[in-house]
Amino acid sequence: MEKAHLYEALYLVNHGIDEAVRGVQRLKNLPTLHGGLPQVHGWPRTSSFRINLQFMLELRKLEEDDESRFEENTRLALRRTANPTTKSVN
Repeated sequence: MEKAHLYEALYLVNHGIDEAVRGVQRLKNLPTLHGGLPQVHGWPRTSSFRINLQFMLELRKLEEDDESRFEENTRLALRRTANPTTKSVN
């Protein structure tokens, strides 16, 4: 599958955000900081949501382009089958 690397990249981004959240939580629990960390109030999850949404919207465009190309190639193949003298347009 040619889009597998895109899904892998998205997984790595999400995994990185999860790791960052866990790291911040661990730092918050250190007694020496006494609340010295800035409050994040859900920004990592919001960022993750936006990244995932953008990825899915872009991927949908690619899928729609692939679908159109497949439909066109199918129509051409059916025409060639019905009329073997028709030349391919690629």
